[in-house]
Amino acid sequence: MCRYLRLDLPAALGIAVSLLIAGPCVAECPKVAEAGVTLTSADKHTQFKISQANERLVTIQRIEDGVLTSSTVYHEGLFPLLTRHLNGPTTFEYTTPYQQFRLKVGEEIRFAYVMRTPDHKETRLVSKMRVSGTDEVEIGGCRYSVFVLEKLNLTSGKGANSSIVLAYFSEALRLPLRSRIRFNDGRQQDFIFSSITLQ
Repeated sequence: MCRYLRLDLPAALGIAVSLLIAGPCVAECPKVAEAGVTLTSADKHTQFKISQANERLVTIQRIEDGVLTSSTVYHEGLFPLLTRHLNGPTTFEYTTPYQQFRLKVGEEIRFAYVMRTPDHKETRLVSKMRVSGTDEVEIGGCRYSVFVLEKLNLTSGKGANSSIVLAYFSEALRLPLRSRIRFNDGRQQDFIFSSITLQ
């Protein structure tokens, strides 16, 4: 949003002079989860964009180099329910309740679910998530209060593996504003964003 300053100059020769001087153009910081809120990664290759949001559900698109690669529906931004890929949907069927989870320091939940991919493969997962604290995250001049979430994911069956997720989650935006995933094979994936906009 561009701001303008009105400057009234003293009248000269009986002519009143008024100038509009353009101030800095500052984009407003998104404050709630709504369609158009977009996070852009530091390397500019990845974007996460909210396409729909209501009281309980939020749909987040993942865009790589300008191409939409997936769209995931989450319960309150925390629990995936359905992901649409180019090759079909991935569904998440929860076998334990999760809706009672609340963002409060010390809150902890253990839940199980079955993930079914477009090639009809099933993966059974057990996750444990804990709210370990609060913090602040700044992205492109916008500052947000966040909850620090620690999550352990375990898969069962053949090729079982695990991952640990550390996420800085904004309750207002229903988005993780920074996260790190560590896999049991030593790999690590970081999501760090340089800008947040409302498009």
